Amino acid sequence: MSKESSSGLPTPSERRQAALNAVLGDYLERSGNPLALRMAFYERGLPLMLTAASLRAARPELGARAVVFVHGMGQTEGSWSFASDPALSYGSLLQAELGVAPCYVRYNTGRRVSQNGRELAALLEQLVQAWPVPLEELTLIGHSLGGLVIRSACYYARELGLAWLPRLRRAIYLGAPHLGSPFEKAGHLVSVALGAIDHPVVQLIHTLSDLRGPGVKDLRHGSLLDEDWQSPAGTRGAPARPKPVPLCAGVEHYFIAGTLTRDANHPAALLFGDALVRLPSAVGPARRSGLPPDQIAVLPGVSHVQLSHCPEAYARIRGWFGATSGTHAVARERSEPDPATPPVPAARALGELERLGAHGALLEDALERGTWEIQVIQEKLSARPYDVLQAIPAVGSVSELVRRWHFASLRASYAAIRLLNRAGGVALRAAIARRKSAASG
Repeated sequence: MSKESSSGLPTPSERRQAALNAVLGDYLERSGNPLALRMAFYERGLPLMLTAASLRAARPELGARAVVFVHGMGQTEGSWSFASDPALSYGSLLQAELGVAPCYVRYNTGRRVSQNGRELAALLEQLVQAWPVPLEELTLIGHSLGGLVIRSACYYARELGLAWLPRLRRAIYLGAPHLGSPFEKAGHLVSVALGAIDHPVVQLIHTLSDLRGPGVKDLRHGSLLDEDWQSPAGTRGAPARPKPVPLCAGVEHYFIAGTLTRDANHPAALLFGDALVRLPSAVGPARRSGLPPDQIAVLPGVSHVQLSHCPEAYARIRGWFGATSGTHAVARERSEPDPATPPVPAARALGELERLGAHGALLEDALERGTWEIQVIQEKLSARPYDVLQAIPAVGSVSELVRRWHFASLRASYAAIRLLNRAGGVALRAAIARRKSAASG
C-alpha cells in the first residue's frame, strides 16, 4: 500500500486525474467519463457524505466555527499540505490553535468558474444544514482559481438567498487572478492567430491548442458569472469582458499575493508577480474597494504554488482570524468510522480500478477521434497533387483511377486501426470488471 493511500493524502493517480480535469474536465463531464471529478468535501482521500454522523466521524472535535479550503487549477486538497510535513496544513494548524474545523473541497477545475461557483454555493448550504451543532462562523479560503470560485459562490448564494451566507465571516484569497492571468491571455492570442491560418496541419494545431478547458479560459479576464461566457440571444461569441462583481457585502475580505523577487517593488515583481498572477490582478478588488492596508499582504519571494502551503502565508491567515474565543479542546482520538462505510484502503483500491477504466475509455475515444482528424488531413494533403494531375488531359483519367485506389486503401487502413482500438477497449473493460468483482468479493 502506498504512503498516500494509508495516510489519506491524494495518490499520484488522483493528482494526475485532477491535472487532467484542468485541461479536459468540461469534455470529460459532457462525455460521461468517470474521470470527471464531482465537487465534494474530501476526508482521507474519499468524498465525505454530508450527514451529521459522517461529519462527527470525520471531525469529532468540531464546534461552531468552520473553514472551507478551495484549491487551485489542477490541484487537490493535498495542495494545502506543507512539503516538509504533509500532515501539516493551514487547516490542521487552525484546528489545533483555534478549534476551527477544516473542510476541504475537491472539484473539476476544467469547468466554468460560474458552474463551480453555483455548485459550491449549493454544497455549502448542504454543509451548514448537516453540521451537527449550530454553525456560527464560516470562513472561505481559496488559492488561485479557488479564489474566483469563492467569489462566484458568494454571488450566487446572495442571488438564491442561501442560509450559509449570513454565517460567512471572512473570505481569504491567495494569489487569485481577479483581473485575469497573462498566460491565458497569451494562450488566447495564439489560438486566434492559429485559427486564422487556412492550412490542414495548422488547423489541427489550432484544435489542440483550443482544448484548454473552460475553467482555464475563464482565467483570461477572471470571469465569475454565467453571463460572462453565455452568448446573449441572437449574438455570436461570448462577451469580451466579464461583468464587474463587487466583493460580497457584510464579509471581511483579505488578499495575499506573492512575488518572485525578495523585493516586492522590484520591476520583475511588478511585471511578473508570483510567476502566474501579477500583483494588480491578485489584489485588484481590494484596492478598488478601498480596503485598509492591513487586509492586503504581499509576500516577497513566495511563488504562486507556495502560497497554499508556506509559513509566511499562514502567519497572515492566523492573524486575520484574531484571538481565539473560548476554549477549544482538540480530540486526541478519532471516532470509529461508520460501519456502512467501506474501509479506506478497499474503497480507494476500487477507485483506482474505476480510474483505470476511465483512462482506457478516454484513450479509446482519443484514438477514435484522432484517427478521423488525421485521416481528414491526410486526404486533404494527398488530394492536392491529384487535382493538379487531373487538370492535364493526357493523364487525367489515369490519375483519377490511382486516386480512388489510394484513398480506398488509406481509408481501409484507418478503419482497421479504429477496429483494433475498439476491440482493445472491450478487452480492457472485461479485465477491469473481473478485477473489480474479485476485489469486491
